[in-house]
Amino acid sequence: MAVKTIDLTPTWGALLPALVEVAANGETAEGKKVAMEELERMASISDAQKLPHGWAVSMVVDDDKHLSIYVRNADGIPVEIDEDLDSGDEVGFRFTTEKIEGDYIDS
Repeated sequence: MAVKTIDLTPTWGALLPALVEVAANGETAEGKKVAMEELERMASISDAQKLPHGWAVSMVVDDDKHLSIYVRNADGIPVEIDEDLDSGDEVGFRFTTEKIEGDYIDS
């Protein structure tokens, strides 16, 4: 018998009213802080959606202070690291997809 998985992840739209309420009127300072951090994270991800050519970048700092950066492209093709752009005190990568490279070659 196959196991069926149901994704119960709530949408941001569904969570937004509750997060706003907790950030404004939460019972504890920690609850208000966590709600505000989540609202800020949602805003950051939403802002990232405005990058040209379908790119979206989101960043998350976990409780251990690690920075995770997520890069995706709206064309739905896996993102590849095309080039490492390290330069001393910063790290950089150029990302691409097969579609972007194909469009470049065809132009």
